[in-house]
Amino acid sequence: MARTERTAAVVTPAVVYESAQDAAKSKAIEIAPGDEHDTFMLFQGNPVAALVAAQGVINFMSEKCAHLVLDMRGRKYPLVEWWTTVGSGLGLFPVEVSSTRLNRENEIVYESVVEVRRHGSVITRASAIASSKERASWTQNEFSIKSMATTRATGKAYRLPLGWLARLAGLEPTPADEMADTHELAAEAPAAKAPPKRDNLPDTGSDVFTPVSAEVASTGEGKFGKWELVLLKTAEGPTFGTLNKGRAQELRDAAEGGVPVRISWQRSKKGGLDCVSVQPAEGSE
Repeated sequence: MARTERTAAVVTPAVVYESAQDAAKSKAIEIAPGDEHDTFMLFQGNPVAALVAAQGVINFMSEKCAHLVLDMRGRKYPLVEWWTTVGSGLGLFPVEVSSTRLNRENEIVYESVVEVRRHGSVITRASAIASSKERASWTQNEFSIKSMATTRATGKAYRLPLGWLARLAGLEPTPADEMADTHELAAEAPAAKAPPKRDNLPDTGSDVFTPVSAEVASTGEGKFGKWELVLLKTAEGPTFGTLNKGRAQELRDAAEGGVPVRISWQRSKKGGLDCVSVQPAEGSE
């Protein structure tokens, strides 16, 4: 089938692009569907078209696949699912070539080799190992160690041709699965400096304050469901917060009442004041 030159934003294989208009402006050559030589725009010789197409990939991944990125010490590393999602959209698919247990005493070690292929042709090839001596939860079972070796090899194989896409997206090109276990990273991290106090109160105590307002400062969803942080501002200056639903209602009631209350607190690791209890001030009942 002959090549057809068109002004197009959609290429084969199909990937969703939000920058379709920009891609069209580049007047890139699209290979007609079914062409045995069809090539994604990123791999053509036009550098402008390649960067426009790359931006389309980045926009899509940033919106739809943010959960496939792991934050470690303020740096963002793509998980293997990030690489396979990008790769599959470009017609690049991983194939496990081998996974072999290495002969080491008192240690379970697997080495896996993975190739990234497109239309049957090998684009890249990478190997990686995983060991039972690594400090991670997956080292307890042999099948998990074998699986991790393959996972790492997969991410590494994709990184070779697509690492620049990760960089353009503001990510580290190193796959997250190649990094040390997150608990290990936390253990090795230097001790953080104590956050500055935002008041003159001791780390724990109890005193009488006049409530001014109680508002929801932030919300989220964690392991135990949805949560909200309620902050109580006082006329004396200090602000007290809580994630406890019952205590949050007590802070709201105190703010509505506008009368002095006795607040017990303890300082959080981030330097704020966590409300421990709210009670009527002596003589205010």
